[in-house]
Amino acid sequence: QHELPPPRQHAGLLPESLIWAYIVQLSSALRTIHTAGLACRVMDPSKILITGKTR
Repeated sequence: QHELPPPRQHAGLLPESLIWAYIVQLSSALRTIHTAGLACRVMDPSKILITGKTR
């Protein structure tokens, strides 16, 4: 049985430039997946991992 970690506290709003950087990275990842002939059936926030290194 797995336990979920406690929810993270929100530190405030993200700068718009950072949000766009994430969008560009996600778009690039999806393009790479599709170019390889693969498909992403379900893309939702639970599938996105954001690290402390702006990635």
